[in-house]
Amino acid sequence: SAGIAVAVVVQQMVPADVAGVLFTADPIIGRRDRLVVEAVRGLGDALVSGRASPQRWVLDAGTRAVLHGPDAAGPELLNGERLRELAGLGLRAAALFGSPQDLEWATIGDRCWLLQSRPITTLFPLPSGQPAGPGPRVYIPLTLAAFGLSGGTALTVGNNAVGASAGEFNGILQLNSGSVNGIADTILTN
Repeated sequence: SAGIAVAVVVQQMVPADVAGVLFTADPIIGRRDRLVVEAVRGLGDALVSGRASPQRWVLDAGTRAVLHGPDAAGPELLNGERLRELAGLGLRAAALFGSPQDLEWATIGDRCWLLQSRPITTLFPLPSGQPAGPGPRVYIPLTLAAFGLSGGTALTVGNNAVGASAGEFNGILQLNSGSVNGIADTILTN
């Protein structure tokens, strides 16, 4: 078709002092109010290939405050100022592309380079529309059978049980902290 075009991106190699990845939502637990930064000394290919163990930080997306820092001994590869700079760049990319992003970055001296940005594909979709009342929410993908929740097993949140089995639903269960006895306020199905 005449409307289809192909492009090749060629970019200069960045001989990084420190490189890594930045997730604008926690890709493991799905928290969208957290940023995760992982860094290694030198080029980032050692991190992405699994040859190097990174230093890891978890930041609050709203304040950009460090919630957890690296456990490894030795000097930290990134200071607070650089972490805030990366957080700002990552949040701008997420706003620009309209979804949480998985970014690769590198630093040389006092300059930070964003090398690549792509959507985080492991996050489950959030329900559309306004939440039913104030308070924190728990969104649970109801394909939990693979994790041991099966027929007759009650899901518990805090001291409250939600009487449903994974086989009964194919969607997302939304639990609001303000709901009566922890019963689901909304069950969304496909």
